[in-house]
Amino acid sequence: MAEATQPALFLIPFTFTLLMDLDHSQCKKSFQMLIITNQSDGSVDVYNTKMKCVWEELYNLNVLPVISEISNEISVFLAALNKQKEEQRLFQFLNGMDDHYSHQRSQILMITPLPNVENACSLLQISKNIV
Repeated sequence: MAEATQPALFLIPFTFTLLMDLDHSQCKKSFQMLIITNQSDGSVDVYNTKMKCVWEELYNLNVLPVISEISNEISVFLAALNKQKEEQRLFQFLNGMDDHYSHQRSQILMITPLPNVENACSLLQISKNIV
């Protein structure tokens, strides 16, 4: 698991440094919430909802230009960017899970292609109900 989450965890200090340099207190606050949010012995559903709120808050802070014409190249780029965003969210979500989910976390990270957070959450709930 450490190898699978290492790229996402490697980016946290770099991204955090960039955000700290920005004079945007809400952005800093939201990113700090992303770093400190974890399951804390709560249910998987509650933790998933907390993470969604933090991700949505960060998304709403982004001011991106509108693309009027989407070429093939832009379409491919956007698909890759969305895939990367989903993978980062999955790594962030799994990284904040309680330690007793370590086996399920490893199993999820071995799935090809990686599931999105919603599917991972469902898998965790199913495995919890089986045990």
